[in-house]
Amino acid sequence: MDLVRARVGIREHVSCAAGPRPECSELRLSGRRHGQLHTEVSLDHDGAGTQCGHGFAVHADSEAGKHYVVVQRITSCLWQWRCFGSWPRCAAQNISSRNYFSGRSDNFDADQNSGDAKDARLDSEGIRLSNDGRSVFISDEYGPYVYEFMRSSGQRIRSFRLPENLFVANLRPRGAAEIADNTSGRTANKGMEGLAITPDGKTLVGIVQASLIQDAAEGGAASKVLRIVTIDVETGKTTHEYAYLLTTGSGVSEIVALNQHEFLVDERDGKGLGDGSKAKVKQIFKIDLTDAVDVTGMDGTSAAANAVSKSLFLDIVKVLVGNGIAEDQIPAKLEGLALGPDVDYHGTVHTLWVANDNDFLQDLNGANTNPNQFFVFGFTDADLGGSEFVAQQPKGSAK
Repeated sequence: MDLVRARVGIREHVSCAAGPRPECSELRLSGRRHGQLHTEVSLDHDGAGTQCGHGFAVHADSEAGKHYVVVQRITSCLWQWRCFGSWPRCAAQNISSRNYFSGRSDNFDADQNSGDAKDARLDSEGIRLSNDGRSVFISDEYGPYVYEFMRSSGQRIRSFRLPENLFVANLRPRGAAEIADNTSGRTANKGMEGLAITPDGKTLVGIVQASLIQDAAEGGAASKVLRIVTIDVETGKTTHEYAYLLTTGSGVSEIVALNQHEFLVDERDGKGLGDGSKAKVKQIFKIDLTDAVDVTGMDGTSAAANAVSKSLFLDIVKVLVGNGIAEDQIPAKLEGLALGPDVDYHGTVHTLWVANDNDFLQDLNGANTNPNQFFVFGFTDADLGGSEFVAQQPKGSAK
């Protein structure tokens, strides 16, 4: 498997700490593959600091011969500036006719569990485009939630109801306190991390970052079980719950569809650039949901015994080191996956785009020492071990 490197660095930096300013709305980034494929993207930037949820994801698309990589890094305090104009006060709770998100970790109804659809907290992680191009689906760690937003207006039009076993009963503005006050549900800041959409656009597949509190408490194999949920886009209903068993990583950051039933999963540790250590585990596994056992209602131990099948697809650290990138320069948090456009390189080569989240620490050890980066890996049909790559099937304006 070949590495096609596309490093992305911030071209313009502005300070947003003083409050809302037009120039704070985005940071322009650019990347290039061997001088051929040029992508230009933008990142919402916060700068305000305290208790603002943020996330990082990447989705690739193409139009009229032009190739795009859409980077989503939402820091919702910026949305608060735009919508309310009285920064930095906390926004009111959402209602059915108003769906703004302040992103603040204290913006919740204490009488509801974390599945409350009007919760105003937002820590977005995954993003996928609908096949008709009209909306995007975004996964959120707080609920956990999966939302649908209209691209034209930014309005949230749906909140998909996830299984009750994923929710925590007692909400707190600080992660450690929220973990301590709950005996079941998602671990704080490690909720619905990854999100995929099947090529036909009919099914969403989400995966939590870490084991549920109740699963971790069982110990043994249960402490390495992550829950996967599938959602029917048309009806909005959760259709299945599956189990993913960690191999060597401490969690999962992303999932992307390889075809209708197979998916690539980003399993990693937290070591590498940004952590002051050397990267160890950054691996992409291929999983197959065909004939997978639905683990709805199972405890962690039983779910672990019925985990989906998986096989190693890509050892990122091994490939990057083999291409001259030192282990301490491999980002600690590789969190975005997208299958991009094919390229002609001694035949047809599919591309897998991998992006990092630098937690706004671009200048960690000096100017631009910890930038947002894209690593683009090329693979052929022969690398798929009998699997078939099926690209997402856009319709109408999304083509």
